[in-house]
Parts: sequence; structure tokens; C-alpha cells
Amino acid sequence: QLSAYRARMKNCDPTRLDRAGFLQEVRTAEAKAQDLISQGLNHHFNFRQNSPEMSALRDRYGIRSTPSPAGSGTSAGEQAAIAAQAIKNGVAQCVTISLTRGLDTHDDNWSSDQPDELQTSFNALAALIDDLKESGFYDKTTIIAFSEFGRTGLLNSRGGRDHSLSSAALLLGAGVPKNTVIGGTNDNGLGPLPIDPVTGQALASGGTTLTPNNVLASVMQSTGFDVTSLRTDGLPCLMASS
Repeated sequence: QLSAYRARMKNCDPTRLDRAGFLQEVRTAEAKAQDLISQGLNHHFNFRQNSPEMSALRDRYGIRSTPSPAGSGTSAGEQAAIAAQAIKNGVAQCVTISLTRGLDTHDDNWSSDQPDELQTSFNALAALIDDLKESGFYDKTTIIAFSEFGRTGLLNSRGGRDHSLSSAALLLGAGVPKNTVIGGTNDNGLGPLPIDPVTGQALASGGTTLTPNNVLASVMQSTGFDVTSLRTDGLPCLMASS
């Protein structure tokens, strides 16, 4: 499919379109995708295959033995299993998965629908963590769990919750502090408080406002990556002390 698509495309002007190297990155990505396909790695992700390995994965992640109903998408358990298989079998060093969706509700159904969705997601995350621990990959894998937006602490006029500037992330595994809470919110609408970049303690004033860039820069910097593109350095409080 990639080859057919490339054959249909007109040749682009590399001088005009590749000044920042983006066009070359796209072509490199295509070549890597083709290489992955040619290696026949799909058997690692055929969760309904009749084998001891896949049977154990289905039990661990609660994956149906038959295909999910049309339109239901990939389940949280399947997403977590994809991540585990990709890491354990050397298919990828970095995996992004979405364990739930449909949380953008502004009415009172947040109290009935969202708990079940979130519980399913956290169960899948727990299964992934257990899998990585048992296979010896947990101590060399960093997991960042987050939502794309936060929700208000106060209810709106419809008995629901709206979007908020405050949110939270969960860091686990290698290169991050253990059993530590970083930052906090105030008592007025649960707005984010600045933090001491070294201790992570929430401050009434001054300090650093914690952003997604701070989190990503800290994880990348503790791993030895260049964080120049993020335009911020990592924070000591978000990196493991040893």
C-alpha cells in the first residue's frame, strides 16, 4: 500500500519541501514501516491465535477469544497487550496506546459512565505493569499515563464537569521517582500551584508551573536524550535520584 501510494504521488521539489528535513523523515518512516511488514512480526499480535502464549495473553488482559463487535474499536486490554508484545519482542522501543475514550462528557453521566471506563483502563494498565515485571522489562521501561485534558473539580449547571487547566500524570518504571506526589492544586477551583523544581513541593507563589513539556523533558533527559526541541530542561524532582 505504501509503494502504491508513493507511485501515485508527483515528485515533490526537495529544495522547497525538505528544507527542514521533514520530507526525508516521511520517506524514512515509510521505509521502516515496509521493513517491519516484511519481517512478519504480526504473529506477536494475533491474540486470537490458538497457542499457549496467546491463550495466556487473553487471560491476562481479558481479551475476547472472538473478534470484538464491529465499531467497538480495540479494547483497553488489547491495547495494553500490543504495548507489552512490542516491547518484549523488540518490535519497538517506544509505544503509544489509548486505553479509553469517550470521557469528554459535560453532563451528569460522568458519575455513572466514566468510573466503569476508567476502571477498565486502570485494570489494563495494571496487567501491563505485571506483565513487564514478570518478563524483566519493567525496570528498564518508563511508563507515562495521562489524559489529554483535565476536568473541573466543581460541577457545572448540568451536574457535569467541564475542561480544566489542571490535570495529573502517572509516572512508573525506570528513571522516575517512586512513591512520590509532585505538585498540587489550590482550594479555589483546584487550579494548579507552582512547585519547587527540586523537591516537587507545591508553593503558594514563585517556583515553576508544571507543564507536559516539563514531564517529557525530565523523562527524556534522565534517559540521556537531547531535550533542546522541548525548549525546557528536566526538573530534578521528576527524575530518579539514582
